[in-house]
Amino acid sequence: MTAATRRKFAVRWAGLLAGLVLLLAPVAGQATALTVAAVGDLPGFSAQDAPQYLAVRMGQSGVSGWTFVPAADGGAPAADRVEWRIELLPYAGGSMRQFIPIPAVQRMFGARRVIAVEVRIYLKGEYQTLAAGQAVVHGGPDDADLAKLVGTITQDLLGETGALHAIEQSSAPAPKP
Repeated sequence: MTAATRRKFAVRWAGLLAGLVLLLAPVAGQATALTVAAVGDLPGFSAQDAPQYLAVRMGQSGVSGWTFVPAADGGAPAADRVEWRIELLPYAGGSMRQFIPIPAVQRMFGARRVIAVEVRIYLKGEYQTLAAGQAVVHGGPDDADLAKLVGTITQDLLGETGALHAIEQSSAPAPKP
């Protein structure tokens, strides 16, 4: 083998090794992708738009190690998923004779609704834990209270001090003395 042939061989191996390192580096620290599904009515969103909004807001919540993808319509649920169950709670404002029709009041001041959410996480198809909360929201993509609720629930579920992390720590075997 001549020196030129050995050099070509070494360059090819170095290129192959560098390519392999580049391919495997993201896998070692890769984030887990969670599919985001929504059950129930999220004020200001259609049933198809709610998972997209929730996935974007969950991604903006600051939790590391997770990515969020909206669930596709229909089909079987994903093995790694987050399910948002949204319930519109009854209005508890009391009853009073109204001289201005309710739709006019809602247009003037904005309709606010109390919602309760329960968020469950499934990993590899198995239920892990949940986080829950309530908020008074207007609804829609520009609602700061709704965005805050999604961020808080995401942190409570997946953050460093969240419910899933607490389960992982409690299920770890105790160190032997």
